[in-house]
Amino acid sequence: VSIDLRTVQTNIVIFGVAKSGHTAAEVAQSLDASGVLCEALGPDIVRFVTHYGIEQAQAEEALARTALVLRDLQAPLTASTSSAGG
Repeated sequence: VSIDLRTVQTNIVIFGVAKSGHTAAEVAQSLDASGVLCEALGPDIVRFVTHYGIEQAQAEEALARTALVLRDLQAPLTASTSSAGG
């Protein structure tokens, strides 16, 4: 996942998943299943939008869930990569 925090000046957060080994649609579907709503924009871009009334604690919960989803998506890739060399 890559984000240039210097450019984040809005309620919209867009991040790239090209290096994750998954498409944006796969990541968005997994996030949606965990209760984090987002949208795939093309093959490797995911977009989050916060809305009026979203509190910091809710944003932090969404971030924590996102981290878990991304970790879980990465685990099968790491396992298959390490077993491919053996």
